This record gives sequence, structure tokens and C-alpha cells, in this order.
Amino acid sequence: MANQQPPVPPTPPQRVVQQPPPGRPRRTILIVSVVAVVAVALVAVGAILVVRSRSASSTPSATDSSIPPAGPTTSVGSPFPSYNGNGADDNVFYNISVDHDATKSACPKLGVYRPGGSDEAIKAGITATLACLRALNTPLLAEYEIELPEPKLVFYSDSVNTGCGDTATAANIGEYCSKDQTIYFSLAAFRAGGKVSKNPLSIYVFAAHEFGHYLQYMTNISRGVAEDATAESRRVELQATCTAGVFVNASWTQSGATAAMITQTHQMFDVLYGDNAPGQGDYGTPETTTTWFDAGYADGGTSSYADCNTFAAPLGEVR
Repeated sequence: MANQQPPVPPTPPQRVVQQPPPGRPRRTILIVSVVAVVAVALVAVGAILVVRSRSASSTPSATDSSIPPAGPTTSVGSPFPSYNGNGADDNVFYNISVDHDATKSACPKLGVYRPGGSDEAIKAGITATLACLRALNTPLLAEYEIELPEPKLVFYSDSVNTGCGDTATAANIGEYCSKDQTIYFSLAAFRAGGKVSKNPLSIYVFAAHEFGHYLQYMTNISRGVAEDATAESRRVELQATCTAGVFVNASWTQSGATAAMITQTHQMFDVLYGDNAPGQGDYGTPETTTTWFDAGYADGGTSSYADCNTFAAPLGEVR
């Protein structure tokens, strides 16, 4: 037929014995080749690892001079952020330190307020002090993305209703209301003298104390504190007094402060809080108030808000 092919001649016997069927030699060679390549690669990788291992063991490891150790390595109040929270006892606010005489670059000269001055002098002194406090603290808190908008300021002579639902009386001296973010000051208290008449630093201490409450609110420290817990209230008040000590230290030259005025401030605390029983009420005793004020004042050194952390202090230190 036209489609048939001529028969293939038989293969010689010796060729049939020595060669396997067509196709199988290629698979065997391919498999052997792949295995050989993988084996060579593994040997090469192993050699590299051995070399690296030997190199690592013979080379000195990195020390703390090149890689800083994990975790905080500096003390409280230093530039390293030891505090990272926004609560009362763990707050970024406590990372801030304030140098002695720090207000010289932030505030105009305040001058020493003399008790018994005119209402206009009282208003001017308190307004300048609050402006200085804000100028001092705004850049410090900005590092932690906390803003300090200017708080409202109200002066009154007899009494005034605050946004917190209470009435500030002439005897109150000063009060901060977080609900309307307003600081209230009694002109009558400064005008009459009395409890503040012997202390030229009184205007700075009271203004800084109320601004301290403002700082507590803006940094979230006081927002979670129970209002009806007297022990917590004492921590709030004593901390505000401590921040006042920080300001007195920072404004030492600007306010014209002297060591004698610090002694007068201690005596003022004796008058203001002398009737307070230890562990009772919203305010501390003269002793605890003086202790916390001095902690902020830092004896004329560098002040730290960490030293004002009354919320981490034992109960016996906030009586």
C-alpha cells in the first residue's frame, strides 16, 4: 500500500543489551544532574554559614557604645521620656524639667508685688504672672503635643458664680474651674491683706497654684480624679502647690524673690493650713504643703515636675 513504511531493520544484539529503551537515559541523567546541583548548593551554603559563624565568634560583639540598651536608662526628670502615659501617676508632664531663672527668656520682669496695693496693681500682677506661666510651659508641653490655650481670667470683689456650679467668695483668694476653664481671683482677699499680707511672693504663689490646676486639667492628670475623695483632692492641691514652687524657682530674678520670702511663704502656709487635721479635708497640713512647695522650688536648683508627682507618693506624704 502507498501508506506503509518499509520495515525497520532489526537492531544488533549488542546494541540492545548496552542501551536502555529510548527516553529513560534522559530522565536518569536529568535527575542525577539536579541532585548534583542541589548537593553542590547545599555544600556551598554550609561553607558560607561556617565561615560566617567563625567570623562572628572571632569578631567582638557590639557593645553599649554602639547599641543603646533597651528601656529607660536615665533618672526621672531627665530628657529621656521616663513617663509615657496620660494618667495621674504616669504622665508625660513628669518628664519636664525647668531651670532656675528659666523665665528670663520667656517673661518680662515681673517685679515684687506688695500686699495692700490697688486693685489695678493686683490685676496687673496676676495677669502678668499667668502670662509668664503660660509662656514658660507652652513650649515645654508642645514637645508632647499638649496645647495650652490661654485660660479665662475673672476678678471679683464680693462673690461670683463659677461654671462649676459653686460660688467663689471673697475669702477664696483663688479658684480654677475646669468646666469653664476659668481662673477666678478675689480682689478683696488681696486688698484686705490678712492671710497674705506678710508675703510679697503671695501673688506669684497663688497665681501659680491656680495655673497648676490648669496644667493638671490640660495634661489629663486631674480628669480621672474622684471629686469626692479627700485623699485624692489633697494630692491635687499639694501638686498644684508644688508647681508653684517650680515657678518661684524659675522666676527667681524676674519676681525679685529672696530667701527671706521663701521663709515668709512657709509662714503663710502655717496660717492658711494650720487648722487642717492630718489626713482630713481637701488640703494638706502646713508641713506637707511646705514639703511639696520646697520639692518644686528645688532649693534654687533645676526643678522637675516629676518631683511634684503626689499621685505616686505614699499616703503619709499627702496628709
